[in-house]
Amino acid sequence: MRDIWGLKMEMSSEGILFLKQEEGFRATPYKDGNGFATIGFGHKVKAGECFGAISSVEATALLERDLAVAEKCINDNVHVPITQSMFDALCSFVYNIGCAGFMGSQVLFHLNNKEYDLAADAFMNWHRPNLEGRRKREIALFKGDGNASWDSSGAVLPKAEG
Repeated sequence: MRDIWGLKMEMSSEGILFLKQEEGFRATPYKDGNGFATIGFGHKVKAGECFGAISSVEATALLERDLAVAEKCINDNVHVPITQSMFDALCSFVYNIGCAGFMGSQVLFHLNNKEYDLAADAFMNWHRPNLEGRRKREIALFKGDGNASWDSSGAVLPKAEG
């Protein structure tokens, strides 16, 4: 995925704040909902990594490193025009489910077929009760203001006044 200048897209600063809020900050290691050792803003502790308490600054550095993997996955696999808010929502989604999950998802399938509304709806295929709110917020971000729609070419239609 490239922006209108031919550059690879990156998550915006607003998107990073969104992701940090969704992940929450934990200074010490804990087991996530799937039993994986996790720290900071949702960083999965890898073999050979050892953490005691970390600062928010250290956690942000881990998030940025992990986020680069999600950004690359999206840039390599999305082949249609998307907005920055769509990219930010996809980054949050991929950060949470992983690149392999994204590559096999209906989100990506519909997105690459320019079925933007169906792609947005497909976020909900990846929710558990504790993730339903996150998925709804990602969908709203994906749609820009929560009310976006697209024409058959994939162009974002302007928001109706009123």
